[in-house]
Amino acid sequence: EDNIREALHFQPQHISAYSLTVEEKTTFGRWASQGKFRTMDDDQAATQWQTLIEMLTPEGYLQYEVSNFCRPGFISIHNSNYWNDRKYLGIGPSAHSYNGVSRQSNASNNHFYTDKIRNGDVSAAVEILSRVDKINEYLLTSLRTSWGVDLTKLRNELGLDLALDQEKYLSGLKTNGLATIHEGRFVLTSKGKLLADRIASDLFVLPE
Repeated sequence: EDNIREALHFQPQHISAYSLTVEEKTTFGRWASQGKFRTMDDDQAATQWQTLIEMLTPEGYLQYEVSNFCRPGFISIHNSNYWNDRKYLGIGPSAHSYNGVSRQSNASNNHFYTDKIRNGDVSAAVEILSRVDKINEYLLTSLRTSWGVDLTKLRNELGLDLALDQEKYLSGLKTNGLATIHEGRFVLTSKGKLLADRIASDLFVLPE
């Protein structure tokens, strides 16, 4: 709460608040395995997230994505490009690119990358996205946002009628106050966003 109050003191137009992920081969990961660092359990994280919302909302911040808040008119253009399935070009070591058909990740080693550039080459791994990949990624990202899943886009562009195929599951989400469907958009409630990744996983399409 003190940290949030301190942030609000500066009246920023945008606030991103991500949960800490402790990776195994990091200082925190090693400390956790040695008992020097206590990781936070899901219930604690959920309580802090709810506190964040309760403190930012009265100050005029809109929660337009699970971890992102902004004053009206200041939604992050950069972040929104990812969530809205827009194309982007990554330049430099470790940079990622997306063109709607494939993903490309550049080599991470600086010397290796620059040597390749000098030789007129780009060292990158390319992943061609299947229809199933595109569907599942769209579900995963859009369910985190305040605008949710565009059911018409999903049906017309990717050939999945989610409202029909998952009618029983979606109905259960609505009954339990986890989601709404209005004007062709499937949107998670604040309560539902606590389970956004789980719900997305439940809706994922299996490989063909």
